[in-house]
Amino acid sequence: MKIRKLGLFCSFVMVIAVAALMIPAVFSTAYAAEYNWKICSTWGRGDLSMQTLAYFAQRVSERSKGRIKLEVFAEPEILTLPEVLPACSKGAIQMAQGGGCVWSMVVPLGDVVFGSLPEIWNFPNMTVTEGANFQRKWLFETGAINIIRKAYAKHNLYWLDMHDVGRACMLSTKEVHTLKDIKGIKLADMGGWMAQWHAALGWAPMEMLPASEMEMAIRLGTIGALDYDMSAITGFAWYKAAKYWVVNEGLCTHNIQSILVNKDAWKSLPNDLKKAVAGAAVDYYHKCNEKYDELGGKAETIVKSGKIIKCVMDKAYEKAAYNEARKLWVVAAKSDPGSAALIESIKKFRGIK
Repeated sequence: MKIRKLGLFCSFVMVIAVAALMIPAVFSTAYAAEYNWKICSTWGRGDLSMQTLAYFAQRVSERSKGRIKLEVFAEPEILTLPEVLPACSKGAIQMAQGGGCVWSMVVPLGDVVFGSLPEIWNFPNMTVTEGANFQRKWLFETGAINIIRKAYAKHNLYWLDMHDVGRACMLSTKEVHTLKDIKGIKLADMGGWMAQWHAALGWAPMEMLPASEMEMAIRLGTIGALDYDMSAITGFAWYKAAKYWVVNEGLCTHNIQSILVNKDAWKSLPNDLKKAVAGAAVDYYHKCNEKYDELGGKAETIVKSGKIIKCVMDKAYEKAAYNEARKLWVVAAKSDPGSAALIESIKKFRGIK
């Protein structure tokens, strides 16, 4: 009997012990709800900002202590380029990454933020990091971020944060130096104000192609030039089909890109996880600065190998490019109140009259 009672007592103690061990686990499981999110870039694999999203996803996981899992997709793995913004807006994906130029037809000021409005972010003497920090100071110290977030909120999107992808990079299939040289060359650019500017200078702008189609379009002669960031050289190696690099086009030396979050998904997060995601975006911002600062050296190495030939546009081109850009600033400001507010803010911040 004593043995039986002892056995029952031991069993009771064991159950209590196991139950005690399970209680924290039950509460932990209830608290540590998993969020399985997807982020899709507007850019294909080979684009450095897209590739660096793997680091962003890692930091999201680390900062959230594994409570948020973020799957990363390039264009067109689950969505084509024009589908990314509406998919995020509707909640088919929780996050999107890319340039505001791509969705400027929906959010007009995206063109201004990105730098498709030519010369707005053109300061060639700064490194990527220096320029990015300058832009970030403008964003958070002037209230510009509130204007931007208000515009995206109308489309059920939360504008999370910025990252800089450095200078625009134009590659051409023929050597060019003058306004006459570029007359009528079919140029794949980002559209919007960028396309209007290129057209005013004499290029023949065409709709931006997905990265997966770009090289074939160059080789087939569908386009004669393209405008992208430095990933055009270091990631996609499009110089193999278009070896002339127009190094002083004047469009933009510091393109701002964005991370967007579906507003409903953002609201669903508890405050500590919102802080984790926002912190990961800042980590990603710094990583992009580091990575894009390295691209200039990599591109120069390819130039030294003779695989790329630099083209410097003459003074007449530079003057025309600047004058046409400033005309567009006026037109853009008249076309959209949000764009007008940002243009005025940038001009004041940069000390431009």
